[in-house]
Amino acid sequence: SLWYLVQDRQGLHHLHHWNLSVAEPDPRPAAEDVDTPVSFSPDGKSLAFVRLVPDQTSRLMLLSVSPAGKPQELLSLHGRPTGVAWSPDGTEIAVAARESGRNKVKFVSVKKGTTREILAPGIPSALAWTRTTLFATMRKADQLGPHQVWGCAMPGGAWRQITHDDGGYVRDSLSASADGTLGAA
Repeated sequence: SLWYLVQDRQGLHHLHHWNLSVAEPDPRPAAEDVDTPVSFSPDGKSLAFVRLVPDQTSRLMLLSVSPAGKPQELLSLHGRPTGVAWSPDGTEIAVAARESGRNKVKFVSVKKGTTREILAPGIPSALAWTRTTLFATMRKADQLGPHQVWGCAMPGGAWRQITHDDGGYVRDSLSASADGTLGAA
């Protein structure tokens, strides 16, 4: 299967799905208003994304990858969340957010909808979660410099800056292997 975002003329993003194992002539639309990169669950049965609603709260959405899957709201969020990542065990979704003037990562229980959070030393964007570390592209809130890669030992340890590159990294692009031995920014 291939899942990809398409931007229409009004600037809205739509998630499309193309089942490569079946002779489908065209991909099918799977969800509208997908405003962050998507993150697949470890079992590959669901994906998560944020839907931004102008002048309202944002919504963390779940979508079953089955052909009949419809987006379902898991949580309303304040501010403008920028990235999501599933926990390696599939029980939580991390959401990068800035709420009430505070930079944080919220963790949402997929089954219960309960939340917990950790503060971040900067403005987090993309997220990638491994067995031992939550990675984020982030720039310090008090500096206008480029985004760097940061890591936070899980469950909820201290943040540390991993990269110190002058050019920085694309803020919306981050990936890591589940065991944490590979990463790309």
